[in-house]
Amino acid sequence: MNKKILFCMLLLQCLLITIMSAQIPNDTILYERISGSTPMPRYLINDNVYYKWQYKKYHFTEKYYEYFLYKDSILLSTGSCFFAHTYFYDKNKNRLYMQSGRDSYIFDFKKENLTISSVSFDEPDDNFSIANNKLYYSKCASLYIQNLDNGKIIDSVNISTIADKDFYCISQIINFPITSEVLIETGYVYYGDEVTNIQYYIYNEANKKLDLSIYNDSIKTHTEYQSIEFYDITGNYVFWNDFIMSSAGNIFSKKLSMSCDNLNGFVIANREIKQLICYSRLDSEDGKKEGNAVLIPFIPDPYKEKAMYEIYENIELTAQNLQHFDSFDLRLLRNMIFAKHNYAFKDKFLQAYFNLYSFYGYQTNRLTDVNKLLTPTDKKNLTLIQQVENKKKNEK
Repeated sequence: MNKKILFCMLLLQCLLITIMSAQIPNDTILYERISGSTPMPRYLINDNVYYKWQYKKYHFTEKYYEYFLYKDSILLSTGSCFFAHTYFYDKNKNRLYMQSGRDSYIFDFKKENLTISSVSFDEPDDNFSIANNKLYYSKCASLYIQNLDNGKIIDSVNISTIADKDFYCISQIINFPITSEVLIETGYVYYGDEVTNIQYYIYNEANKKLDLSIYNDSIKTHTEYQSIEFYDITGNYVFWNDFIMSSAGNIFSKKLSMSCDNLNGFVIANREIKQLICYSRLDSEDGKKEGNAVLIPFIPDPYKEKAMYEIYENIELTAQNLQHFDSFDLRLLRNMIFAKHNYAFKDKFLQAYFNLYSFYGYQTNRLTDVNKLLTPTDKKNLTLIQQVENKKKNEK
């Protein structure tokens, strides 16, 4: 065989291997826990995934029970979980800021290293946010804005003068990187964590003005006494316990309650976050108790959560709304019709995915046949989703 042809074939083969190793299948379990491992559960990649487990790429440890791994395109915590609402992605600086326990970490996409941040919090909760290389945090009634590079305080504002009360404090800070406005949840704080008389204010960094949010009543109606679960990958939406809010401050939609508050990692490609890695569980073989712990890829999508909610509430979908979704999302929506009736999925990914939702994850005694339980609306939605799926297949 011609040496040039052989060389080209080998080069093409290497290129294909490289391309394959850079893709993470959306519909597969990435990691499954090894039982009995110490000091914390460790996870191994399934054989049908292209990645191989590597310790050499990156290994960082601060405590004996908590360590992080950066392997290939996945930044993963195999010890303590991240608090989902305390990760912030700074596109301008190519950095990812994470909170785990009382420590904060910075992952630099350019240098590909993970370090402990000099920024630490006595009470790591919802009273801080990070965007555009700035840290927003509060000390009771004062909001501080700090430059993360040099640690200098850029700006500060005190909100206690608004209520003229000593116990009026900031309880949550919601920051959307694409705007210059910071949404602040305030209230009277009694006995430690109890917050009453909640109000929402907007602080505009550009004109240094602090005003009551024009969406104050709407936000209070929907999200009062709720905490943030996570931000979407683009930073345009924030996911509360039961609602989704856009960067414009309006309530986008109601969603199903999720148990995806255990964030274990991130799928990274081209210095951007493509997916989150969430902690979930498989069903046990007898269907009566929790099965093995697993980590799966997950993308927070407000449109998908809205469609999930409509399916669960027996609301008819429209073909126009379904055009937003790809084949992967359509498959999830189609199986949501069965999941809401406690169907026993044989597919491990579907088990783990729907176990993220409270309505499914806390149920036992799965059903192997739910066709008789399908409502007329369920059947219409099922037919519609299948039609859109087939149309998208034919277009390819």
